[in-house]
Amino acid sequence: MKRRDFLKTLPIIAGAPMALAETSPFPQTANGRHLIALGTSACYLASNHSSELYFDSFTFINSEEPDSLRKGDSFIPFTTPDYIRKQLGKRRLPKDGYFPVIPMNQEIQNHLNGLNGDLVFFAGLGWMTETLLFQSIGCHYKNPLQRLDFLAVFPFSFQGTWRENQAKKTIRVLADQRREPTCLYLDEVIGPYGNISIP
Repeated sequence: MKRRDFLKTLPIIAGAPMALAETSPFPQTANGRHLIALGTSACYLASNHSSELYFDSFTFINSEEPDSLRKGDSFIPFTTPDYIRKQLGKRRLPKDGYFPVIPMNQEIQNHLNGLNGDLVFFAGLGWMTETLLFQSIGCHYKNPLQRLDFLAVFPFSFQGTWRENQAKKTIRVLADQRREPTCLYLDEVIGPYGNISIP
């Protein structure tokens, strides 16, 4: 895994025990339950802990496919729209301000409509891909035959106010749609689990 991706993934790994606990209690349904992992950190956690999670299928939506996909798992590639970024030398960075609510990707829409049962959307907020997908699905996706649940991991405060503010805004956006997510606040992880050190 690239160092950049590892650092993006680290906070959600730290909160993995609590995140797993959040996904377990939903009751089983006749039509099944499906986990939709959005972005690098959620895809990494879900693909590496799929045997511990109580879901009938896993869908991974990210710019890169997970290292290992089980039979029956789905991967949908997602590329951040160019208009979200600005060029700074050789680097392409997010534009200033909050991430906008982008239109729903048609491939994602079609895939979600093809799932029967309950859908749980899981993302680590504050990063670009995760935040864009979480907002887009939360605002645009509707299917009266499915129950939708949204589970978000809130960044550590030491990751900076920019990511924190992006996450807060995303939660407000979904709350306005009456889809306020269940949130895992990683600052609360430090108490029971202690600080994290990277060897």
